[in-house]
Amino acid sequence: MSPLSALRSRINEYFPPPPDLSTPPTLDSSGCFAVFGGGLKTWFLDDGSVRQVLSAKSPFTSRGRESAANPPLHFHMWQAEIFEVIKGTMVYVEEGVEKRLMAGEKGVIRPGDAHTFWVDASTGEDLEVVVTTTPKHLGFDHDFILNFYSYMDRTIGRGTTPSTIQLLTFLDGANVCLADPPRPIGRAMNLVLGRFVGQYIAGYKPRYPEWSTGLDIPLKKRSDFGLPPLQEGTR
Repeated sequence: MSPLSALRSRINEYFPPPPDLSTPPTLDSSGCFAVFGGGLKTWFLDDGSVRQVLSAKSPFTSRGRESAANPPLHFHMWQAEIFEVIKGTMVYVEEGVEKRLMAGEKGVIRPGDAHTFWVDASTGEDLEVVVTTTPKHLGFDHDFILNFYSYMDRTIGRGTTPSTIQLLTFLDGANVCLADPPRPIGRAMNLVLGRFVGQYIAGYKPRYPEWSTGLDIPLKKRSDFGLPPLQEGTR
């Protein structure tokens, strides 16, 4: 056994094993990728966007900012993120300021801005939102969503604790960093814990082929939801 393999074997004793990949993500005939018992549903669009529905009643999505299915406070290193609300009310935090978007409204998060979002469950109405990151192919994409939420569903959704190192490995692969610590520390956590420890030592991956490439994903069009094409400059 090589020194690196021996080191990896010793360190792996302290980390959960990589996720069980025997069951691929399940999409129904409409192309819906549902996790957390249907609390979060995602459809994939042909322009790289996603349509998501967050339930106002699921215990995984209806508890405000602390809901298990909600993204942590984070920032995208290179991509802007566009939210277009179709139905319901979206509450989001951008650079420490809490805001709301109603049906028919759009919000844009700039690269580097700390943010997170959730459904306003107090209205009793589910949140339906189209989320677009731009430029495309700079990290956050369909494969990230399939991998990240498949893993969260198989851990938190089943009452177990996810590996922080695996989560950081996912985030590093998407050029997304946690924003609760100062930004340089969030970036360093990705590089040191997510990339070096996670990938090179623990054997985690930022994308698992079994959960991403090769899946037969029916792609929707923006027009399917009554949305116009994104204007040039916001893609």
